[in-house]
Amino acid sequence: MIEHTNSDTATTASRLASYQANRAGFPRDELLLHLGNWVAFTRDGSRIVDSSPTLEGLEARLRAAGREPQDYVYESVPTDDWISSAAELSSC
Repeated sequence: MIEHTNSDTATTASRLASYQANRAGFPRDELLLHLGNWVAFTRDGSRIVDSSPTLEGLEARLRAAGREPQDYVYESVPTDDWISSAAELSSC
């Protein structure tokens, strides 16, 4: 059994908060460059490392570049009915 300390929980919460803040502020124009693709974000959500039309292709590209796929956060950037932020919903 693995025991988690309060420090582990605080670190995880801090990383999640950092990712959420960076991802929420990620430039829409940069995401638009990846429409229809899967993207690999850094764990802190501050940048896109690579993209591909398929998740399998993205993981293969990361491996080919000498990167570990499990070190990234994946997200699909759809081409239809895409809402860039919750702020746009509140303006309706």
